Order: sequence, then C-alpha cells, then structure tokens
Amino acid sequence: MSRIQNLIRKSEHSWFSRMLLNTAAAYAIPFNRPHHFNIVEIRPGFAKIKLPNHRINRNHVNSIHACGLATLSEFTAGLAMLGRISEKDYRIILKRLNMEYHYQAKSHVFASQEVSEAFVRDKIRQPLLTNDSVLVELNTSIFDVQGNHISTATTEWQLKKWDKVRTK
Repeated sequence: MSRIQNLIRKSEHSWFSRMLLNTAAAYAIPFNRPHHFNIVEIRPGFAKIKLPNHRINRNHVNSIHACGLATLSEFTAGLAMLGRISEKDYRIILKRLNMEYHYQAKSHVFASQEVSEAFVRDKIRQPLLTNDSVLVELNTSIFDVQGNHISTATTEWQLKKWDKVRTK
C-alpha cells in the first residue's frame, strides 16, 4: 500500500488525517492550490471534493470558471483512482479531458467519483496482464449546493506498469 492510499484510508474516519491529505495535495499539486479545493469525503475508491465559490474561482459573469470545474473533475477522478491503485505500481497519466457544462455555478460546488474494485480488476489489472498499457474512462459529475447539475466530465487515463514505461 502506498503512502497516499494509507492516508486516504486514515482520512475516511479522521478529520485530522483529511486535513493532512488536503495540505499534502495542495503542496504536491501547486497548480491546484489557488482553487482551495477541500476533500470533504474520502475512502478507497471514492472522493468527494468541494470547490468554493471564492472570487479567485469566478469568471467575468460571476460564476465559477469552466477551467476550475475541469480541474476539479480531473483531481476528483484521479484521487478516487489512487484510492484503489497504487502510484508505486502504475504510471497514471491523464490522456483526455472532455467537459459538458449544464448550468452556471453561482455557489459552492462538489464533485464526486467512485471507482469500484471490480472496475479496477476488469478494466485495469486484467487487461494489463496481456497489454503494455490500458485506457480507462471515468465520468465525474459536479453539483452545486442547491442540487443543480453543473457539469459532467469524461476523463481518459492511461495506465502502465512501471516496468513497461520507456523514456529517452
């Protein structure tokens, strides 16, 4: 089990561990730091993350910026996946991100993602027994505090075992 997975497991029932995970994520991914993402619920294979309606996250029409929503979707899907598979065993790269926007976000928003053990077994571990890499898609929905469906993201991830990674 990786350090990230261990911290995710501890954060499931501990406010303090979740605070440490939020701090570690902000430090490890400096691009996300200005958004003030807040992991509100986490367990192996599941993440729910809040993007606050702060001035820095708003666009020119005073709603949450589309790029902030896209970044939230990517972060949520990636963190949920890391709860099930170890970054020590697999190289995980975002290959494609497709966003569909449904409603303007004028309040705090929440993204949630679930990655089941069966999904990991059938879509990642089994195919990697015969292939060097695998592509998997995750669909992440974002809702505001009133329950309005703000956006849907489709993220495509490439996973490889580290011994199959070739660099120059």
